[in-house]
Amino acid sequence: MLLLKNMLKKELIKLTSKLVKIDSSNTVGKKAIVNFVRDFFAEEKVFIKVFSRNNYPTIVISLQKGKFSNLILSGHLDVVPATAKEFNPVIKQGKIFGRGTGDMKSACAVMIIALRDFSRLPKKPSVSLILTTDEEIGGHSGTEYLLKKEKYRSHLAIVPDGGTELKTIIINKKGVLQLKLKSFGKSAHGSRPFWGDNAIDKLIKEYSKIRLLVPELKTRKWKTTMNLGIIRGGDVANKVPDYAEMCLDIRYLSITEKDNLIKKIKRISPKLEIINIGQPFYQDPKHPLIQLYKKVSADVLREKIKFSRMEGSSDARFFSEMGIPTIITRIDSKNIHSLNEYVNLRAMEKFYEILLKFIPKVENFLKIL
Repeated sequence: MLLLKNMLKKELIKLTSKLVKIDSSNTVGKKAIVNFVRDFFAEEKVFIKVFSRNNYPTIVISLQKGKFSNLILSGHLDVVPATAKEFNPVIKQGKIFGRGTGDMKSACAVMIIALRDFSRLPKKPSVSLILTTDEEIGGHSGTEYLLKKEKYRSHLAIVPDGGTELKTIIINKKGVLQLKLKSFGKSAHGSRPFWGDNAIDKLIKEYSKIRLLVPELKTRKWKTTMNLGIIRGGDVANKVPDYAEMCLDIRYLSITEKDNLIKKIKRISPKLEIINIGQPFYQDPKHPLIQLYKKVSADVLREKIKFSRMEGSSDARFFSEMGIPTIITRIDSKNIHSLNEYVNLRAMEKFYEILLKFIPKVENFLKIL
């Protein structure tokens, strides 16, 4: 069933390029890209379900009826905003350049083609593909909704959205805590600040106290970090601002640490608003299905597979919260969320080969249990 290399390469380039050309950073693009995937499978023998929550569409393509499968392949089709030029993919030197190539339309393309190929077998494996459009803003209307409300389940999930290369399997990710701090004051003319109450000044004082709780790191260490991502306040220079706000992005190591931080920050800034919260991810590397994937990957890549950890969050945490063993990896890529984002085409082919060899082994493994 493995596609010939030349045919596979052409299909991967064609499908990834089509996905990249759809600007899925906005509402119109999110709907368009889900419709594109639905049309891709229109003539295949699969079960398709499209959900929409909070105007974020999600598509589930399954090779079996029902909401349970042996394996769930999980990806997201949304991207962060970019210039128009970045939505015009460029293929050169064995790479595909463009917004979302690494994060993670190339992986979605591989999983789409792999699922299509499995759907054409006389005896299909029990596999579902979930593609969401809200991962970049937290994943609550996509993966979390499907798992917690729609009750989708599996013995295993593969989320190729972590790390930088296929020879790495991520077993530990930090939790995410995003907060909005608000400050209220009293406006006055800028020449008479003593008649007003400067909301920005108050907010800066609060931030300086919060920064002491999470010291700034100068080098990469496995510790809790905090980033001041947004600060707003004031209308003009000659007016005392009566309102200000800032948004903080905290990546924490444990739930206990997160709970303690929230309590302490609330004492400093009572107007605190929690924007987004996600638990840390941890996967036992000794789980037999994780070890099976590691062996298959090593055989295909002809390289030693290593376990690692990373700072960023992903939809994998929702599978972890449901007790579903989860494999996190990524097709070799660089410059994610920035100019000249690209994915290695040869690595895309290797990921396809890994899936086609691993999925039948999962079926056989589960039959033995």
